[in-house]
Amino acid sequence: MKKIFNTIVEREIVKKDSLIIYEYFFKRDITEEINKLKVIKKSHFGDKDVIYLSP
Repeated sequence: MKKIFNTIVEREIVKKDSLIIYEYFFKRDITEEINKLKVIKKSHFGDKDVIYLSP
């Protein structure tokens, strides 16, 4: 996913006011994957976390 997120940011595939919603297993460390994106909100549902990101 890191490559996908980097491509989104570098190629400006989405607009600055876009919202990216990413669901993942809550024990997974995604810090490195999303380091070029701004975290808007985080939610937790059972064994899943949902993070809302902006470029």
